[in-house]
Amino acid sequence: MPSQPTTPLRLVRLTIVGSALLAVGFMIELIPGSPTGFYHLLVWGACALLLLGSAFTLSMVNQRRLRKGVKSGIWTEDQLLEARNFVEKRWMTALQMISLFAALAFAFIRILFHWHGASEFLLLMLAGNNVTMLKSILRRPSVATSVPCIDWSNANPIHSDQWGKQATPS
Repeated sequence: MPSQPTTPLRLVRLTIVGSALLAVGFMIELIPGSPTGFYHLLVWGACALLLLGSAFTLSMVNQRRLRKGVKSGIWTEDQLLEARNFVEKRWMTALQMISLFAALAFAFIRILFHWHGASEFLLLMLAGNNVTMLKSILRRPSVATSVPCIDWSNANPIHSDQWGKQATPS
């Protein structure tokens, strides 16, 4: 069975799923009552690392594939427009802002109360950064200006007969 080519909208959605899994990994770390015993802690840590590693890999691999596809021009403008419209929705911007403010709040709490939770700050920043990266990858191409650039390579050097002469007092 031949595989169908991936659309940019699918890559965007997979990146967002990776970001959501990063947020779930953040929530798991906040569950009160840490596991007791060495083996419980080992299993808990292995599950958390597996979740966070797979989420990070999912989001980064799909971002890279999207960037390469946009740069090489393999998708039509309609396909890219559909992905751009999805990324530019208000709830995506709200998700990005919530992630940013939550990350700043955790950083502030960590500094103010000497709390050990640095990973929450990083995970929330990474989840919010994924949305920012998607927006920058799918940014519409800028329109060229109508003013031509001046080619200074063929210009004559600046010359003045007054250089090196002292001013005479009047």
